[in-house]
Amino acid sequence: MPNNHELLTFARSLAKDSGEMLAHFFDSSFQTYAKGINDVVTEADLAVEKMIIDAIRTQYPSHKIYSEETRQDKFDSDDYVWFIDPLDGTFNFSYRIPVFGVSIALQHLDNVQIGVINLPSTQDQYYASRGSGAFLNGKAINPVPDLDNQYVVLGAISVRKPELGQKLTRLIMQEHENIRKFRDISATAVALCIASNHTDTIMIDTTFKPWDIAAGALIATEAGLVVTDLQGNPWNTLMDSCLAAPVSLHASILSKLKEQT
Repeated sequence: MPNNHELLTFARSLAKDSGEMLAHFFDSSFQTYAKGINDVVTEADLAVEKMIIDAIRTQYPSHKIYSEETRQDKFDSDDYVWFIDPLDGTFNFSYRIPVFGVSIALQHLDNVQIGVINLPSTQDQYYASRGSGAFLNGKAINPVPDLDNQYVVLGAISVRKPELGQKLTRLIMQEHENIRKFRDISATAVALCIASNHTDTIMIDTTFKPWDIAAGALIATEAGLVVTDLQGNPWNTLMDSCLAAPVSLHASILSKLKEQT
């Protein structure tokens, strides 16, 4: 069986190539299509996903694939399963907002073992291997320190889940003296990367799918954040809500969110 170092090397190279393809599409014309309610998919999503799937099927033909657009294999606990979001932040991308990335993760025995997120616009690559720490462009993540005891909230508010928006609004009103900024950047994996790199930033989301959260949650955890669902349960790829926060903030924010009924 391949070890995590080999798998991470493969995933990092694949994420880099995928990011370069996204950047090429972003700098040129591309087609955008409607996908369900309040959702879109672009030509770039489909092309990058195909490249990733083809590479995995060539290198690891026995592995399962669970991707956003075209392939969602059934899998068991002992399977190796690749979670792929070829374009995290599709809406941003389609509106030429340069906040997007590619997310690739591998799960085995119900735990994500490796995660890689490539951000083409900043040429940054975040990655982690379970138990080995989190890295940004080859260096261990050393979060930017809090300067003034305030914190930033990165939230994703969906019109399909208005209850989170209501909770966040009440939290912001209650905590207005402590919250420096609130931002909905509409890209779950990107938000987790940002939170991982700052000691004063939390991420709250209920709008994601397994491919959105898998790599970012591992990176955030390995960077030292506490990652749970909004009930305080340890994170997994099937959870439907997420709170990622520094140890100094997580328990307090979780308690305050539970109060916002």
